[in-house]
Amino acid sequence: IEDRQANNLQRTQAYEILSRILVEEQRRTLRGRFPHSHREEGKFGIQIAAFSTRARAETLMEELRKKGLKNLTVVEASGIYKVIYGRFLTRREAQRELEKLKDHNIYGFIVEVE
Repeated sequence: IEDRQANNLQRTQAYEILSRILVEEQRRTLRGRFPHSHREEGKFGIQIAAFSTRARAETLMEELRKKGLKNLTVVEASGIYKVIYGRFLTRREAQRELEKLKDHNIYGFIVEVE
């Protein structure tokens, strides 16, 4: 029982640390390459998800593509794999697209990209 409690405590602590790291990473500017088929000059993207493995991020990306969503990419930042949709010139343009995504039960938030 003590081992289980220690494991639960360790898991809880690890979860809290990873959550803090994810939040901090999401605040930073994303760096990565985006497909040439979309506008390279856009400063904003929509982050749909983040995973600890590239495989999980790519699986979600493929599921979203099957639903008709295009211009998706996986960006790695400090060991976290983020699924990013689009590249938009302005935050307002990204916000309009985010509202359209919400109509299809796809949620995310706007991030700056380089």
